Amino acid sequence: MEKKIKPLSLLTSKDYGQKGFTLIELIMVIVILGILAAVAVPKYQSLKGDASKAAANGMYAGAQAACAINFANNMLHPAGDSAHSALITTGDTLLAAMDNPPADWTQDTSDNKKLTAPISGTTYTITITSDETATAKAQLSKSW
Repeated sequence: MEKKIKPLSLLTSKDYGQKGFTLIELIMVIVILGILAAVAVPKYQSLKGDASKAAANGMYAGAQAACAINFANNMLHPAGDSAHSALITTGDTLLAAMDNPPADWTQDTSDNKKLTAPISGTTYTITITSDETATAKAQLSKSW
């Protein structure tokens, strides 16, 4: 039995026992990974900003609720009653009216009517625009 020799052009990598990827396959994988990274990084940054804004909006909603609850409590328990709460007139009284506010929210040192928090490099501010009185709840505004 004579063994036939294949022409050089018909030899494949199987004939040589080589395994692996060709250079073009490796380059294509790198290009695809680069495209995915170019799309994913800006999307990640956008999601990070959206999450920060959502956290600030959640705090603002909690502060609004605390103002309403504090006002309702004071309507039920007039001044002099042991259950009477402090009127919301400063950032500290607003924080005290809230149940477990986030630790990064603090009263602004230059304006006691403001609560500020630096979240992901952006400063969010909640301002008491009108104080709580015996006949009206405190009014808030936000800036972000």
